[in-house]
Amino acid sequence: MDYSASSSPAKRAKYGVPKSPTATPLSSSTTNYTGYIQDVQEVQESKSSKNLYFDISLLTAKDKTQLVRVIVQRGESSKRQLFLQKMQTQQPVTLSNLQVASSNMVFLNRGTVIQDAPPHSIQFHFQPLAPMTSTPVETILKNHNSGNFTVSGRIKWLAEPYKPEHATKMVREAEITDPTGSINLSAWDNHIQQIEDNQFYTVTACKLKHYFGKCLATTVNTTITEAQEQDISHVEPSHKHANRDQHFSVTAFPKIVGNFLQEDIMQYKDNIDNLTEKLLLLENVDFELSQNSKLVISMKAHALSSQEK
Repeated sequence: MDYSASSSPAKRAKYGVPKSPTATPLSSSTTNYTGYIQDVQEVQESKSSKNLYFDISLLTAKDKTQLVRVIVQRGESSKRQLFLQKMQTQQPVTLSNLQVASSNMVFLNRGTVIQDAPPHSIQFHFQPLAPMTSTPVETILKNHNSGNFTVSGRIKWLAEPYKPEHATKMVREAEITDPTGSINLSAWDNHIQQIEDNQFYTVTACKLKHYFGKCLATTVNTTITEAQEQDISHVEPSHKHANRDQHFSVTAFPKIVGNFLQEDIMQYKDNIDNLTEKLLLLENVDFELSQNSKLVISMKAHALSSQEK
C-alpha cells in the first residue's frame, strides 16, 4: 500500500517495488530509505520554529538505525498513527524523497511518499530498538563539556521544587549517583513526579550544562524508567568536612546569588569578572547547604542568620 505525506489523494504515488533496501541519495538534499520502524516518539514543538514534529527510528540495515524527523500540522495524528501501525505489524516501508538538511538531519515533509515494502526485498529481519547505553558519571565529569547523555543510578532529592525566575515550569534539584561518582541533576516539569527519593532510575536525553560546575538537566526528550539497584557503597561523599578550615566546592544557582545581592546577576553575563570581584569581597555571609553539602540553598548576612536562631 502507498501513502503520501501530503493530505491530497491526488498526490498519492502508484505502487511500486522499491529498487534498493538501503539509503539511496537522490541529490545533495534528498534521499530514500527502506526498513522497519523501530520507535515512534511523542509529538513535540520546536523551540525555534514552533513547528510540531515527532521522530521515528528506522532500521535500515542489520545493525544500523536512521533517525527521521516527521513534521506535522496541529491537530494531525494520522502520520504518527500510521507509523505506529507499521511498527506494531513489523511492516517494512520505503520513505521516498526525504529532505536532508545541512546538519544531516533527515526530514519527512509534504513531498515524501510512504510505501509498503515487500518483506522479501529486505535482507534483514525486524529487531526492536536496542536500549540506550548509559554513560558513567565519571566519564561525563572528566571527558565531556556538552552533549546529551543517558545516565543510570540512584537519585536523591536535594531541595523542594521551585519555579526559576522567567521560567514557566517547575524544577527540582537532585543528585544521581552510579558506581563511578555523582553529578547534580535538574528534573523539570512532569519528570519530578516520576522520581521517588533514593531509588534507582535510568534517565535518557539529559543535557549537560554548567552552573558553577557540571550539571545534567532533563529535556523534553527525556524518559525515566526504573533501573536495577547498583552497588554504590564504595562511592565516597563528594565533600568531607575534616575541619573548619577545609576548602570545598559548592554550587550556587543564579537565583540564590541574585536574591542575596538583590539584583539580577544576568547583567554580568558579558563581564563575569565584575561579579566575581563582588562575590570575593563579601564578608560574614552564612551559606545554608543541601543535605549532601553540594548545593547552596540560601545565602544570608551573618547578623540576620544570628537573629533567626
